[in-house]
Amino acid sequence: MNLEKIEHVGLDIYLGDHVDIPLTVDETWPLEASSFDAVLCTQVLEHTANLESIISEISRVLKVGGIAIISVPFIYNQHGTPDDYRRFYIYGIKNIMEKGYEIINVKTQGGVGSTVGVLILNWVEMQMNLYKITRLLKGILLPVWIVLCVFINTLGWILDYADKTESFYSNTWLVARKRCA
Repeated sequence: MNLEKIEHVGLDIYLGDHVDIPLTVDETWPLEASSFDAVLCTQVLEHTANLESIISEISRVLKVGGIAIISVPFIYNQHGTPDDYRRFYIYGIKNIMEKGYEIINVKTQGGVGSTVGVLILNWVEMQMNLYKITRLLKGILLPVWIVLCVFINTLGWILDYADKTESFYSNTWLVARKRCA
């Protein structure tokens, strides 16, 4: 594969370095139908009020035989508020994408340890950001924060290794191929 010939078009509702086309929420994408070989949609579907609209647009711009790569959260703290509408079980995102797609691969990411660890560290970070004094203390407490992160991550890896339930995951990745209409 010649990576120099790969073209990338970035779409987002927020401007950024890799955003080629800024969008407004739930608008039709200004792209030709069946014009893309692949679509990468990471951590977006939980933030759209009209899920069907995004799935429809992915399908519209993707060529038949094209690949959709999607990641969605399952267990994660509220973020991006007020536009944080849902979480996805592995079977939920699979069910949504089976309509019109051949599911190539669907995998969970994380186990009980890393999932709980992320929640704890995010909670501590959010608590520290609540007040001006604690925000100022963050710099002084940086060595303590680093030790806490190492401890929680190490414990998380151990618990993930021991977790055979496959029920406590933070994220799901799905790869699907668009079928003929």
